[in-house]
Amino acid sequence: MLKFNISLIVVLLLSVSSVFSNNEKIFEDHKLRTYTPLAGEIKDLFFDIREPNLESYVKSNTALVPDDVYYRVYWSFPNNIRVRVEGLPEKGFDLLKQTLIAKVKPYVELILAKDLTTALESSVYKKDTKESARYIRVKSKKELLDLAVSFYSSGHIKSIETKSPNLITTTAFSYSKKSWAKGKSVVSQIVISEGRGVSSVKKEIEIEYDKVNTFGLPSEINTVSYAMNGDKKIDLGKMNLKVNNYHINTGKAKKFMGIE
Repeated sequence: MLKFNISLIVVLLLSVSSVFSNNEKIFEDHKLRTYTPLAGEIKDLFFDIREPNLESYVKSNTALVPDDVYYRVYWSFPNNIRVRVEGLPEKGFDLLKQTLIAKVKPYVELILAKDLTTALESSVYKKDTKESARYIRVKSKKELLDLAVSFYSSGHIKSIETKSPNLITTTAFSYSKKSWAKGKSVVSQIVISEGRGVSSVKKEIEIEYDKVNTFGLPSEINTVSYAMNGDKKIDLGKMNLKVNNYHINTGKAKKFMGIE
């Protein structure tokens, strides 16, 4: 089963221990041309995430009959995060709350992602001799994980591929231009493929944005998951998340988390 963590997937797979420099500067164009509001002016943020039929899920698994169940997310610089399930009793139902938060957490991390490059930049890369826009991580003889990063001609990251003896994971990115992004691009689609040979599991993630004050922030996330076995496609489910009620730099997130 595909495990999606949008610390952006492959970041969690990295365990670089041998080298800690990158004199190729291969990520500079990506950073310069990609819009990342949480890496700049936003220091305090809270917002709501709503998932259709969440109330029905709660009703089918408990004796509760809630009218409105949703997630509220608090974030403050540099990386303080708190996620709450609103609409449930304040006390009790801890397992249910933990289950729901675990379900939405990867998408919270996607919304709050600052950039794709931080964990990748700690490695040394060599240019692929077969593909001009592809770089391969230099690893020690003891390391089993191969890592390669491919780029579009614009300098944006096109895909990140990791390969171990038993598994290949590819994370591909698409971008779009937005009027509020100050000439930069935003990540509009992520496609994650994990498998070996003719069998794989895929997740397609579409991200829509709205302008909130002077910032562009995710307003909707749609995902489709499916398995491929040769030419046979098996649907694994869909998810639709609405993101709204943004409060930016009001200090409310810090206050809630008790941060001075």
